[in-house]
Amino acid sequence: MTLKLNSSLLLFQSKLVQPNLAGNARWELYSPYNNKGSLALGKDSFPKILSIIEKIQEDSNYISTLPEEVKNALIEAEIIIDNNYKYPIGHNYREFYRIATYNYPFRDYSRSDWFSRDVETMNQFATYGDIPSIFTDRSKLPISLKSDLEKYDFNIKGIFNSKVLMDLLYDVFTPKRLVKEGTSNPSYKTIVPSGGGKHPIEVHVINWKKMGSLEAGTYVYDIENKCLRKERCISKLSNITNHNKLVTLVFSINPCRPMWRYRDIRSFRAVFIDIGHVIEIISELLKDVNVKLTSQILPGIISFQNIFNWINEPCIAEITIWPDKEHNFSSSEHIINDYPEKNEEEIEFKTNPFTFISFENGLTLNTVFPEMKKIKISQNQFMALNHAIPSRRRDRKTSYKFLQSMVSKEELDSLIKSHGLISTEVANTLYQNITNWTNHGWYLNLLELLTLLLNKEAKNNLLENKNPLQLSNLEKLSLRETERVFDNTKLKWEDVKKIFKPVYYKKYLSEFDILINFKDKNSSSCGLYKLTSTGLSKLQKCLQSKDIRKIVVNQQYAGKSKLDILVSSTAKNYLLEEKLIILGIIGQRIISAANDIGIRAFMTPAINDKLAQNVLEDDSSAIYYYIELG
Repeated sequence: MTLKLNSSLLLFQSKLVQPNLAGNARWELYSPYNNKGSLALGKDSFPKILSIIEKIQEDSNYISTLPEEVKNALIEAEIIIDNNYKYPIGHNYREFYRIATYNYPFRDYSRSDWFSRDVETMNQFATYGDIPSIFTDRSKLPISLKSDLEKYDFNIKGIFNSKVLMDLLYDVFTPKRLVKEGTSNPSYKTIVPSGGGKHPIEVHVINWKKMGSLEAGTYVYDIENKCLRKERCISKLSNITNHNKLVTLVFSINPCRPMWRYRDIRSFRAVFIDIGHVIEIISELLKDVNVKLTSQILPGIISFQNIFNWINEPCIAEITIWPDKEHNFSSSEHIINDYPEKNEEEIEFKTNPFTFISFENGLTLNTVFPEMKKIKISQNQFMALNHAIPSRRRDRKTSYKFLQSMVSKEELDSLIKSHGLISTEVANTLYQNITNWTNHGWYLNLLELLTLLLNKEAKNNLLENKNPLQLSNLEKLSLRETERVFDNTKLKWEDVKKIFKPVYYKKYLSEFDILINFKDKNSSSCGLYKLTSTGLSKLQKCLQSKDIRKIVVNQQYAGKSKLDILVSSTAKNYLLEEKLIILGIIGQRIISAANDIGIRAFMTPAINDKLAQNVLEDDSSAIYYYIELG
């Protein structure tokens, strides 16, 4: 076997990746293939493992000179890998993240006692600290407008005004009922599903022009108290030149709720799918209002001055509501670089928590925030970063003058200019604000959000206005429930054709696959189908229930009805998070169309992507969303 360096390895501060780690190791080598880290030991000396990596980079034949026990340890940790390793390799953080989150599952549902074990886990989590509230406390903000609804009213028509806005927010976000109150895993039900019932999605409203009694400005919807509250601007209205917009709904997340429940980076996938469900249900409810909608990912303006608030409740996506004939989608940058300039020689420094090290012909320092930068660094520069990592005893000298004793002035200035070293005042606030993310094992998700935010790539419009879902009775939306026991006498092949009218999914069919597995053996239509622009095209005989359960990591509810749906995408023109949101949009369309004719749904993003590809004989690197109807 020919071996090579795993060039997808990244080096992070160990306390950010493993906050409960005991010992002196300040760094951790992380492999995206196995989601495991290897400690890079060396408190005040250059870690030996990094020396080995540098020598392999200089000459790959160096691997053959290593002692066998060292070589085996490096193979086990996936620091060196088979030269024929089939997964993609790259130094880009977003590629690293895509590989690390490639397979969603992290629990074994095949065990008969999985539920009791899950309850036990939640109870254990509850002993570590307070259970996050199911509602975000907005009480300190002044109320600007209250909803006058006391129950769902889906009769939203005519001209868009403040009444329509408040009815829309009430219908989409108001809980139908609370569940599991008083337990270690409380949640609630709404007209849209949410991973684990956590409902992390919050909504902010940018009202571009005065609308009735609602002044122009930025607001947040208080879900618990059903009102809009005025908040400090999360966006700068003056930065937008197009004034045709009526309202922009900015979707943020309360990360504490899902991260408390699911302490694995791969579970972040469900949050983006949740947003897709919310975006689609809004488009369904506004189909009879004289407006057009556009939607994009990671919108809001972010600056150094508001990064601290953003970390606690990051904005993920938006819907902009336009007058019917005046909509013009354009992806624009909303980044303001107002990082405070200071006289470096007069301040103390710490290592920026939003940095990591990659291995590209040596050590490369990657900075994510306040701006994305990449520089080659020497061993001395690495040791300066190593020294400036926060100390629990706070006894390290990190002044400009002291750090100059470790590196040359030119090298030190390079670390500061690239934001690898930042002022202690700023660093302390950043480290404090990311505590929730690090304590729950979601630090790598936070880095992904920041790299996505600062990415210069144009964002796609996620919505299609031309072919809205035609529902017979919107009032039925209030009946939606996640089903786990199905009556298989109800669903007929004619129902399947009603749910999967190609026109409903036209925008997405070129880059998203919708596979329909109809398991009614008494029907001549039994088989696996793909939805195309002309209808359902049969691919092969139907997949068995046991195959379906394998794909969705043996969840006991899966595969028990007549109809399984797998929605997937390998679209190159969409960012990973855009794909996930669109999976949620398509999923919600399927659920709403089914619900309209009395068909219930179970859905889960917990899928073994690799196994799904094997079962479906799909050689792509698709991501999947599973829905079951019956």
